Amino acid sequence: MTVLSDIKIKLDTEELTAYLHEGKSSRKLVTKAEEVLNESKNLLQPAAAYEQIKILEVTNNAVLCSGINAPKVWLNIGQCSELMKKAAAAITSVVTIGFELDKRVKNLNLQGDYLSAWLMDAIGLIALEQAVSKIQRTAVIEAKKNMWRTGPFLSPGSIDGWPLSEQKKFCSLVPIDRIDVQLNKSNVLVPLKSVSGIIGIGPEYSSGKIESICRFCAQSSSCRIRAAKLKMKLRGCE
Repeated sequence: MTVLSDIKIKLDTEELTAYLHEGKSSRKLVTKAEEVLNESKNLLQPAAAYEQIKILEVTNNAVLCSGINAPKVWLNIGQCSELMKKAAAAITSVVTIGFELDKRVKNLNLQGDYLSAWLMDAIGLIALEQAVSKIQRTAVIEAKKNMWRTGPFLSPGSIDGWPLSEQKKFCSLVPIDRIDVQLNKSNVLVPLKSVSGIIGIGPEYSSGKIESICRFCAQSSSCRIRAAKLKMKLRGCE
């Protein structure tokens, strides 16, 4: 198991406003966003833990895997199991940005500063996505060590067919306590801005990059990050 605690997060007002309003924001909102961004940078505590595991069997609805010093586990990921059929192994991970930003968002809401809380919550989501990108790049590097390639990042509760109730089994493969992450009674990771995921790696995959999972995502039709990325790309910002 490897812990990453040196994850760099890059935040800028343009990305934030694109995320919120597809790049169309008043000067007042931009000024407020700059203020909240500056505060947020001191609250982020990004970290990730990941493990390379063995893929033992893949069926139409599930994946049988085993970590180092861990028992065999069936992950019932539904239709997305087809995306793991080329995997010889996989990178399982849990990523977080820590407790502090969520605590500050809660306090801002209690104080009635809903705009700042809204902006800071959005910043947290952007930061978490960037931290996940670090794990994705790490998976590509691990795959290249064997001249392998990679599949997409699959997360319980975020893709159709892989319910959040599977989170406990998944977390048995990654020592989440090493990055101060816990699993509550509802199978939700705490801090709230944390995410788990698996990336298949193997010689039969065709891409050396992590492919998009948007077509399988349970929130694809309402994803603000996806919409913001498209807007930024069309404007030549990527």
